[in-house]
Amino acid sequence: MERRYLVGRAFCEEGVKEFNVEYYVVERSDLYSIELIKEEGSSYGNDMVSETETSYPISGSRNCVEKLARTLMYNRVTPVEMYECLDDLYESWYE
Repeated sequence: MERRYLVGRAFCEEGVKEFNVEYYVVERSDLYSIELIKEEGSSYGNDMVSETETSYPISGSRNCVEKLARTLMYNRVTPVEMYECLDDLYESWYE
């Protein structure tokens, strides 16, 4: 069974584009990962574009993964950038 917990949302700007990113902690069989959903465009109608990326299982500690998700949220990391940022964080923790 999969459970998804919303950590928060961030409003982002990239040039002239504006979009929202939602940050989730996802629980799957006692392991937690991070999921980012980028939504761009109007929430009404057919012009909304959504982009989703889910990380590999990170830890068995929800608290640890939630802190990571908050760090990504405060830095307004998008789904495309998530893996690179997680790799950088991993390297800084285990050097």
